[in-house]
Amino acid sequence: MVVPLRALSKYDLFQLFEKSMIRTNILRIPHILPQACLRARLFLVGLLLMWLAAVSIASAQEPEQKEFTTEGTRFYAAFPRITGTKINDVTLQMRVVVTARENVSVTILSLLGVRIERKTVAAGQTWVSTPISANQGYLYDDDVIGPKGVQIVSDDGKTPFSCFILAQSGPLGNSARDASVLIPYQSFGYEYMIQTFPQDGKSTEFAIVATEANTTVRIIPTTQTSTGAAAGEQIIRTLPRNRTIMIASKQKIKASGDTLDLSGSLICADKPIAVFAANEMVNIPMAESYSNDFTLEQLPPINTLGTRFFVSRPNEHIKNMECCVTALYDNTSVEVIRYNEETGKNLTNTYTLAARQS
Repeated sequence: MVVPLRALSKYDLFQLFEKSMIRTNILRIPHILPQACLRARLFLVGLLLMWLAAVSIASAQEPEQKEFTTEGTRFYAAFPRITGTKINDVTLQMRVVVTARENVSVTILSLLGVRIERKTVAAGQTWVSTPISANQGYLYDDDVIGPKGVQIVSDDGKTPFSCFILAQSGPLGNSARDASVLIPYQSFGYEYMIQTFPQDGKSTEFAIVATEANTTVRIIPTTQTSTGAAAGEQIIRTLPRNRTIMIASKQKIKASGDTLDLSGSLICADKPIAVFAANEMVNIPMAESYSNDFTLEQLPPINTLGTRFFVSRPNEHIKNMECCVTALYDNTSVEVIRYNEETGKNLTNTYTLAARQS
């Protein structure tokens, strides 16, 4: 997950608008009625005070945007489908990894509230859970609402920790696998934009976890789904508390040329949700051929999207690395600046993207 240096939140915008309006009205009152009588001036001042009171109430009701962090006391996780891996596949492994800055007792629960595992993690230590049962965490069927997922909670509800999940399938040395940092519950949002890698040998997919009862979710996919919804068609689902659903693109037909990319799909919920995007079998070009692997990422909400990012190459031996950029607005100009090791200079490429385009 690439996190922006600074995200301008809805609360920030509200504050800027509020301050601008207050400043503008106070400065303009003398110029609007320079010769007005005292009674008219008092009337205007009274109206202004009433307006300021209303703005103060609205500001107090507006939830403050907290600092985006990966530390928390409550996390949710779901594991979307890995290519060719069914629920009874003995090579399927799903784990939770917890890191603590201070001593913390952590419990992994199923979404039904059944305790899976508990562990006290010492300060500065990392703990890897035992494999989670596929019946508890693995999403295999498309567009089916069920309790497939897990919660990871601090037992005292106060001591924070950070964690990530990892999933793999297949024989050792030739397994499909990926990991994702988890975002804590307090950073969940209501609106998300999906981002997956455009080239996939099977399908792209995303999972939604509802954290509250009767959560209504509206989805607008950018490509046809596996259950027949067309691109641009609104999908509406109501999820009970602690339930998940997976939406996938239609399965790719070989040599069809379809991209099946769900990037740019929009999700809007009336209560906080967690969203996980995945590629069932991504095709990332390599020098010799293609990498056929599984990708998994918990997505940050739209109000944390930013305008400036840094990306580093994870390994000096990696010859091919691709970054995927998805625009929220029309006519988004993106500059990609990279260092050319051969010339010792920076190279800049500029792209203009339409809304929801990658």
